[in-house]
Amino acid sequence: MWTIDRKHLLMGVALLCAIVFGIGFKAGQMKEQKNFRPVIAQADSEQEKSTEDALGPDGAEGQGEVSDKVDPVINVHVAGAVEKPGVYTFAENARVLEGVNKAVPAKDADLAGINLAEVMLDQQQVIVPRRGEAAASAGISTASGASGNTVQTGNGRKTGKININTAGAAELVRLPGIGPATAQKIIDRRKQQGGFKDIREIMNVSGIGEKKYSDIKDQITV
Repeated sequence: MWTIDRKHLLMGVALLCAIVFGIGFKAGQMKEQKNFRPVIAQADSEQEKSTEDALGPDGAEGQGEVSDKVDPVINVHVAGAVEKPGVYTFAENARVLEGVNKAVPAKDADLAGINLAEVMLDQQQVIVPRRGEAAASAGISTASGASGNTVQTGNGRKTGKININTAGAAELVRLPGIGPATAQKIIDRRKQQGGFKDIREIMNVSGIGEKKYSDIKDQITV
């Protein structure tokens, strides 16, 4: 009959405990793997979604972003021989033709009296003349006439000079040495002081001194 001494008994118990522990450890690992959530895969999925949002559904860069860029606009007052006079908003570099069409020309409008191809400027007033009338009146900034530098003076007499009290920026920049910035200063100055009473008063405008006045004095009037 087999006899088991104390030493062998202890070894057997230890071996049995090791087997039981190993089985339990393995079962715990299997359970952890079963409940494991693929965090990395989820992160990759979120990253792909963010990339898709940035590129747009077609893969075009920037499609998913909201642009805050605003196209520049101008406000122009259209009056005279039109059915709907008023202040209208246009895209920058819009032509006088667009302004006239927006306000709907009247049946007696003389469209040949203004330059329909001219680019309109912000704060400009476009006067559509009626047949038999002049294209501009005193104190009004209008689109330039089709005859180039020929403008209408306050007393109704046409001259080859630019009236610094009525000319718009598009006309003023035709003067030698007068750029868009100086033209706007002239318009702002006459609004502040109620118009120029003498052509020499244009030297009160910043940027116009004796030299520049000498260059333009024969081409301007009030």
